[in-house]
Amino acid sequence: MNELNDIALGDDALLVALVDGALGAKASEALRARLLADPALQARLDALRAGEQPFGPAFQALLDSAPAARLQAGLDTLLAARPAPLQRPASPWRRLALLAAALALLLGGVEIGRLLPGSASTPELAARPPTPQKDDWRNAVAEYAALYTADTFADSTPTSAADLARIGAKLDLTLTPERLMLADLRLRSAQILAYDDAPLAEIAYVDASGAPYLFCVFARAERELDLRGEKRGGFASASWAHGGRAYMVIGAGRPEQVAAMADTLKLRF
Repeated sequence: MNELNDIALGDDALLVALVDGALGAKASEALRARLLADPALQARLDALRAGEQPFGPAFQALLDSAPAARLQAGLDTLLAARPAPLQRPASPWRRLALLAAALALLLGGVEIGRLLPGSASTPELAARPPTPQKDDWRNAVAEYAALYTADTFADSTPTSAADLARIGAKLDLTLTPERLMLADLRLRSAQILAYDDAPLAEIAYVDASGAPYLFCVFARAERELDLRGEKRGGFASASWAHGGRAYMVIGAGRPEQVAAMADTLKLRF
């Protein structure tokens, strides 16, 4: 920090520098002389030292019931792992503010342990398991399919060619009963849904036992994907992407039936 005679600084800048211990010896001596003669300037210094915010009263009720030892240990570990570029003495109001912020994070459902490197090995600061995030439209389909039973399509009227044509128009895709026909399965219904503001077609089949299988077409695919099988939401599924659309077959029946459906439909779409 330059001395007072080297640069023209405002009173607040000088006072903050004094509080932070960043003011040179000559400048500090001159400023302290001013403070002795100027009560208003001294009051301003006191306000800056207090952070100009009533941290104590505002957070005292929370701090009284806080797990102080745990918060302090987490704060110390965090500060040690991320050393500041400029080391300076921590004033009491800064430490109080940091503790209050840590408490606010804890009360808001975020533990300090999630911010610390290697926290999983520290029992006191162990991070909560990450909340599963919704993968994509395929997970939404799997969740929807979980609501279907063998009775869902038992009394449904088989979908018509006109319905398929209408749904296909939404996807800019030709859908006909002949193109969708599959061995050992009956085509039962078709409907147009939406995911993330893009059309999503759901075409339902049943096998001889009434178990439902779904063939879904999503109108948005960012890249080509080869056919891959996987378990999703407890169901066997297979998916691929081609021509700007994404496809998926999913069912609660036999995995080999899902694989056979996917192989056949991929050749047609």
